[in-house]
Amino acid sequence: MRKLVGVLLTVAVAVSLMVVPAVTSAAGPVVLGGDVAVASHALGTTNTSHGGSGCWEADKTQNKTELYIAPTVVPFSSLGSFTIDEIASISYWTNKPGTPQDFFLAIYTVPDGKDDTAGWYGYRLNGEPYFSNNPSAPNNTWNEWNTSVGTNQLTFFDTNKTGNYGFYGQPTLQDLQATNSFNWSAWGAYPATAIDYGNETVKFISFQTGSGWASTFDGYIDDITITLTTGKSLTIDLEKGTSSVNLGVNVPAITAISVTPTTWDFGEVSPGSYSDVYVSITNTGTVPIKVTTELTPAGSVFDSYLRLPYDGGLVKNFSLSNLAGGNSYSNTARLSIPRDYHAQGVETGLLVFEATAL
Repeated sequence: MRKLVGVLLTVAVAVSLMVVPAVTSAAGPVVLGGDVAVASHALGTTNTSHGGSGCWEADKTQNKTELYIAPTVVPFSSLGSFTIDEIASISYWTNKPGTPQDFFLAIYTVPDGKDDTAGWYGYRLNGEPYFSNNPSAPNNTWNEWNTSVGTNQLTFFDTNKTGNYGFYGQPTLQDLQATNSFNWSAWGAYPATAIDYGNETVKFISFQTGSGWASTFDGYIDDITITLTTGKSLTIDLEKGTSSVNLGVNVPAITAISVTPTTWDFGEVSPGSYSDVYVSITNTGTVPIKVTTELTPAGSVFDSYLRLPYDGGLVKNFSLSNLAGGNSYSNTARLSIPRDYHAQGVETGLLVFEATAL
């Protein structure tokens, strides 16, 4: 059995967060509790709920709330890899006062070297609730937002192609799936494009608040459902308590791993200097494991200069041959930038730790 857990790497300014909770396999709804809420810059609460006993509340003290769902990583891996064309529907519930802003849906695709709009993703499609078709969302009431045709149907924009943050009358998911040559100029005064969004592999399904209004936003989110045309479906219950999943089988030996911190923020690092982060890798399962890593994107500053331990090899080649159940490995990760490094700006990366039962 294998277990994956990811940490986000940032240098200069941390701009996003991905959290993969340390659980194994899921046959029923995945429950993400208050521990994951905090890591996603949200708050678990029992003040209200749509399903279960609680939900998540936007944390106004943070730059923004953002939950990233990686469909090939546990506990979401029951979905497996899929394309935008294979999305049957995505829905979620929110509850907020009378502000127009609300938790929005963002779909990120895997970069493939063809018209990628960022280093760590290919395309990003945003669905803001206030641009939805047939809106009906009374204040202080639980309302469902859905990509399917009907009430509160989400529509999408691609900032990297339209140059703005959305407009009324945007294309629906069905519009994006209907052609292998999507042309934004047909939807307004935008450059002509010929994009096959439907063939793009999904990297993350994300739910976020906006950094420009997160500090004043009061709102709750709960009960996310992702359904694929393959028949696969995943429901995520957001709660205040501990993260868990409903197991369909009794597994006597558990392979599980946790890594702290979940974000390695190296701050601002000048050429010729370095920055350290102290990290711990814990076998939270019951069997000995081998630990290896996978780092993306290739060619990044982390790919070339991040070492674990600080005086050892590159983190992309890191491995532990035998970590017993309940034991931890702790050491310092060091990002050391050489004097002749000329690139500038913010860089992010994703480091995935893979645990394989021995």
